[in-house]
Amino acid sequence: MTVLADDDTGGCDQMRRGFRRGGVKERLVAVSVLGVAAALAVGILLFANLLNRSLVAHLGSTTDAAAEIAAEAVATTGPTALRAQDFSELLRVQVVDPSGAVVFSSFPTTSPMSGLRPAAGASAQVGAQYWWVPFEDQIPWLVSARGVLYAGQEYVVLVSSAQAPTHEAVSTTAIIMLALSPLILVLVGGITWWLVGRALRPVEAIRDQVARLTATRLDDPVPVPDTHDEVAALAVTMNEMLARLSAARSVQLRFIADASHELRSPLTGLSGLLEVARSDDSLQTWRELEPMLTTEAHQMSAVVANLLLLSRVDGGRVATTRQDVDLDDLAWEEVGRLRASTALTVLTDIHPTRVIGDRVALTQVLRNLCDNAARHARTTVRITTSSQGPTASWVVEDDGSGVPEEDRGRVFERFVRLDESRSRDTGGSGLGLAIVRDVVLAHGGSVVMGSSADLGGARLVVALPCVQSLDEGSTIR
Repeated sequence: MTVLADDDTGGCDQMRRGFRRGGVKERLVAVSVLGVAAALAVGILLFANLLNRSLVAHLGSTTDAAAEIAAEAVATTGPTALRAQDFSELLRVQVVDPSGAVVFSSFPTTSPMSGLRPAAGASAQVGAQYWWVPFEDQIPWLVSARGVLYAGQEYVVLVSSAQAPTHEAVSTTAIIMLALSPLILVLVGGITWWLVGRALRPVEAIRDQVARLTATRLDDPVPVPDTHDEVAALAVTMNEMLARLSAARSVQLRFIADASHELRSPLTGLSGLLEVARSDDSLQTWRELEPMLTTEAHQMSAVVANLLLLSRVDGGRVATTRQDVDLDDLAWEEVGRLRASTALTVLTDIHPTRVIGDRVALTQVLRNLCDNAARHARTTVRITTSSQGPTASWVVEDDGSGVPEEDRGRVFERFVRLDESRSRDTGGSGLGLAIVRDVVLAHGGSVVMGSSADLGGARLVVALPCVQSLDEGSTIR
């Protein structure tokens, strides 16, 4: 028994797996054919029963009418009035006297057809089979009874009709409809196959186009059908996705090329300096070249660090280290660094302000802002921290030449220098403000560039969600 059960289960599993392996067209055709087959079966059964009910009701009315005619004849001349009439084999007539004896019968029998005994002038009916049951052999006769009064005695006229022909007619109709069902199912399957194939033809075209796409050919759009349906919407969405992938790939390639260029410059400088040092065995050459070697190494290290930070931003790993960060503490650290490393005048307007985020990344943000301001300032840089409601902000301003309004959005792109003729020493690597934008966005904030009203140079404003405002008044140094 267990083996048989396992075999049956395995067979069902194979059928299910085979059904799942079929394509969408095959599955839809199978579902539509099965659905129509079930609907046909239910429809044929319902139609046969309705037809049978109608025919039986008509047969009952006919039998009642025949019983009424026979009762009128008995009431006029007595039971003998029916002997001169011919009756069909499908119609039987009896007259029963008050004692229950059969005084007239249109067929050979001495037993009453029914026990119905309505009073004079009343009628009754029994045996009507309204429900059609397939393959039923024993079909009862429908009997109508009517009471009649003759010569002071009550008689009962019984008239019965055969329901077998009605059942046979309904059965024949049902068989014909069942015989036509395969043709209907084939027609439904063929139409469904054609309609589904036509509906899926654009999907196949999209699939072929996507299959031909490669990493170097992401800009070839998939065909958009003019059906204005879900398939057309899918094609439009697919093209939008391909456009985004193509743009992302272009940015990636440009990023790799710019990064290679930025790393190649210090590496070339280091290689040249090492060649010079190699030709001289004295330590004097090494002492003279050491500052330049250190500068190039630091520059390359800074580019690598910036690239690593950008990779953390792109990978979503920034702002996952959640801790309290006091923006005012970071600001004072940068103030001290600028005053120690530059001859610039550093003005401050720093209020105690706290956010939650990645301290290392936010430190790099403020450092890049200050380095950018120091690079372009003539004499003065101003650093401001404040909080207003749910927002904390850093503001870094300088008295340099500023940035034209049409270029203020471009300065946050990676490896962008507005003055392409500037060297890397004066223009930076082109990653500083890009890091500022990406890190701030990763923290749910924003950064905008404007013009300083009183200093005249650039004004960079970073806004971050503020966790706690500790405003204790302005501190100016």
